[in-house]
Amino acid sequence: MKTLSVVFILVMTVSCGMDRQRDWEMDLIEAVLETASRGKPIHLLDESDPNWCRTMDEYICTLDHLVAYQMHGNPRYKSPELRDIFKPDEFDFITNQFKRRISFIDLNFTSDIQLVSQKELDNKSEFEKSFFPYFSVSAPAFSENKEYALIYVSEFCGIECGGGDLMIYKREKGKWERILIVGIWLS
Repeated sequence: MKTLSVVFILVMTVSCGMDRQRDWEMDLIEAVLETASRGKPIHLLDESDPNWCRTMDEYICTLDHLVAYQMHGNPRYKSPELRDIFKPDEFDFITNQFKRRISFIDLNFTSDIQLVSQKELDNKSEFEKSFFPYFSVSAPAFSENKEYALIYVSEFCGIECGGGDLMIYKREKGKWERILIVGIWLS
């Protein structure tokens, strides 16, 4: 009976932890999209982007490369430095989480956010694509202590228009507060 109780408690603890992480993921995604939309309707790819690290540069998701982007690339903020927040071994734990794929189809976004599939985008002509703005986000990644969260957001807004940022958030008083933006690309 004791073994069954321990297993039940363990399962409930893991389940509650997974529910909390899922809630935190959704809170973070909603905060990012609210900022991105600026009160205007937007289109969002219906799945997270698990390939952004490899699409840009095979090694972009290392602490050293992101620090270089922060200091010399397209800096939005130079303080705090990523090195002041994370250690290289902690960052490996974080970047592995970006590889996850999350579907946004079952989420209850505001009416300002319209989902679009990659297939819908692929069916548009090049001309239509050049005038169809949309956003793509990665799966959120959390530090081991769950104090920090990172999410990559890219915006495609037409011919030679767009950008991609890695946003770093800190959980304070039950809410995610953005503390840093590392500009990855801008067109």
